Amino acid sequence: MILYAIEGERWDHICLRAYKQSTKPLTKRIRDANIAVVRQHSFILPAGTAITIPAMPAQSSSVIKIGLAPWQR
Repeated sequence: MILYAIEGERWDHICLRAYKQSTKPLTKRIRDANIAVVRQHSFILPAGTAITIPAMPAQSSSVIKIGLAPWQR
């Protein structure tokens, strides 16, 4: 997906628009996918800058394994 930056927009706001949440790992993921843009415009983006948004990482479901209590073994 491609998002176009609004004048003065920061990476964390791009992350919020793309994923509806802004976390450090997600922001880093977007920055890593746009390394050339990061090198040209480090923190604040000019209007119309095309930003590639990688797919949202799959949520890992935690499996809770319940064992027997010591007196039930």
